[in-house]
Amino acid sequence: MREITFRKVGEGTGNKLDIDRFDKIYKHIVVWDENDLEIVGSYRLGVGSELIKEFGINGFYTSTLFNYSDEFISTYLNNSLELGRSFIQKKYWKTNALHYLWQGIGAFLYKHPEIKYMFGGVSISKNYNQTASELIVYYFSKWYGNSNKSVIPNKEFIISEKITQI
Repeated sequence: MREITFRKVGEGTGNKLDIDRFDKIYKHIVVWDENDLEIVGSYRLGVGSELIKEFGINGFYTSTLFNYSDEFISTYLNNSLELGRSFIQKKYWKTNALHYLWQGIGAFLYKHPEIKYMFGGVSISKNYNQTASELIVYYFSKWYGNSNKSVIPNKEFIISEKITQI
């Protein structure tokens, strides 16, 4: 279901199923439609303290995309919740499904007061053109960027000079 939903927004693996090694070790919050008896959407959660204890840094999905600084590892990871791979079926896009997923995350955090930080990777749909993608990345980099370089991407997103001159 996640793969089908991702394909509708220009993403997806192209495989029959979107399952990776992290799905088995992460927790999943699921919104269920009791009337239609189907999954509405889901969010994947990795509890930092559990991942560090069992798998070390390699237990984090984002460790495949970024290099963490020693400071980030020691300050944040053990008290963190890594979020990712969220989806909502298309027929539920104009409902409160995302709100319900975040209510579930809030309830999870309430039961785990040791978690102080949330983080995760975010993708931009390939349905956006290059200029739009660059504008989104530029905006977040400029106003919410990682000035202390605590997390460095393995593959840098290149923003053209015409965007940086805006």
